[in-house]
Amino acid sequence: MLKKLLLVTMIGLSFSISIYANEIDDLMVKAEQGDEQALFDLALKYYHGDGVKQAYKQATYWYQQAAEQGVRN
Repeated sequence: MLKKLLLVTMIGLSFSISIYANEIDDLMVKAEQGDEQALFDLALKYYHGDGVKQAYKQATYWYQQAAEQGVRN
């Protein structure tokens, strides 16, 4: 029973990681196309380490890109 529970947990974690990777990839594509919300969301992801490794330099870069597009948040 414990093995089944562990297996189900591991599968769930793998699925969650995959979802995060797809979300980040989608945000990156949209951000590179100048999507204002994606620029800001990607900055937040890097700032908080949400789905990506926390990286303040990357966060700053995406915040600046968002600001240049006129995002005020």
